Amino acid sequence: MTIYIIAALALWLAQTFYAASYKTVFAPDAMSAVQDHMKGKDDAVALSLHGARAQRAHQNLLESMLVFLPLALLLEMRGDVPALGTQGALLFLVGRALYVPAYHFAFYGLRTTVWTVSLVGLCMMVYALLA
Repeated sequence: MTIYIIAALALWLAQTFYAASYKTVFAPDAMSAVQDHMKGKDDAVALSLHGARAQRAHQNLLESMLVFLPLALLLEMRGDVPALGTQGALLFLVGRALYVPAYHFAFYGLRTTVWTVSLVGLCMMVYALLA
């Protein structure tokens, strides 16, 4: 289970940088965006359509990580992690990795499908923990 926890944290880190890059690197006027970051943070940086999607996908990942990480740690502390628990963790990670491009490019129905896949993975982890 440790490898899945590390993979989830790596996914979180990659998605954090990806979402933040839309505020500077991928901004329509990158130099102005960098200068805006040097000032106070009273006003939000204007984001493009894809930047806003990246921010929302990142926020969604943060919300789901608050469920995944405690479940994964509880399974890890249990000692003998059932196969259903590791399969659920893998399903969660695959779903979350596919969620970003599905959200970013607005593929019809795919975003909801991969979100549901990751939710099923969390449910599998809960069942493995309680079994």
